[in-house]
Amino acid sequence: MARTRSFAIHLRASSESENWRLGLVIPKRWEARAVARVAIKRAWREGFRCKRGTFERLGTRHDLVVRLCAKPPQGSLVQLKKWCRAERETLFAQVLHRLDNSKPALPCAPSSFS
Repeated sequence: MARTRSFAIHLRASSESENWRLGLVIPKRWEARAVARVAIKRAWREGFRCKRGTFERLGTRHDLVVRLCAKPPQGSLVQLKKWCRAERETLFAQVLHRLDNSKPALPCAPSSFS
């Protein structure tokens, strides 16, 4: 799991699907305006489409579930989208770092210094 102040991403290895999948949970209690909830979802989907190739190069397939867990900042939709993009990039960087570090190490070649 990766987390910022407002979002959390849960990862689960997926043997069922052959592609990475994205799920979004944007509850009304944190964002009452439907227009804002849709804008947040669009921003996450756009970022996921852009990063899909990076994720797929890692090899294993996962399901990503993104959950809004705090009230987003109040402002215009443009400001909301900018905030969402910044949060998304931070979380995707955390996820990629964790997945990249969890790969098994390659076996070392025998040393010639024995």
